[in-house]
Amino acid sequence: MELIGDPGELKRAILADAAREAAALEAAAGAEAAALLAAAEKEAAAREAAALEAARAEGARRGEMLLAAAPAEAARRRAARLEALLETVRRDALALAAAECRGPALAALAAEAAAGVGGRAFVLTGAPGAGLAGLAAEIEKAAGLGPLELRFEEDPALAGGAAARSADGRRRWDNGLEARLERLWPGLRLELAARLDGGDHGG
Repeated sequence: MELIGDPGELKRAILADAAREAAALEAAAGAEAAALLAAAEKEAAAREAAALEAARAEGARRGEMLLAAAPAEAARRRAARLEALLETVRRDALALAAAECRGPALAALAAEAAAGVGGRAFVLTGAPGAGLAGLAAEIEKAAGLGPLELRFEEDPALAGGAAARSADGRRRWDNGLEARLERLWPGLRLELAARLDGGDHGG
């Protein structure tokens, strides 16, 4: 009785089974690899789409922020231009007033400063070369306080106008052009700003 067949046939059968199993494994591996690749491509596409959508959303958000800030930025620039114009007007007005502050106008400012201090004895200060000391009679008359005891000084820091202090130095009134303009400026500024803001000041 023959228990084992032809060894060659058995070998071929084993080899055939091994080949079929290898082919099946290769096919399964190929299918699994294709599935993994497809899943990876799908995930990458989803991530790319999400990144693109996030970029679009961020761009839209920034655009909205810029649009919302535009009116405030325009108002800020307009205010800055207006302030520059006002400062130019202020500076030019001071220079013009200083050039014209002579004679009766200077005497009137000195008398006003003396009246602000009060009393009859004063030290009056004027700009160098303004000739304040030569206006004693006009100052006394403009002050309307009767005979005055006046002393005169010059101060290079005074752009124009006059300042007065009492003989004992306790009371002082600065009626120099710069101080006077400083006192008047808030009201003048509002009026000028209203007029200037009505025009077009350029970009």
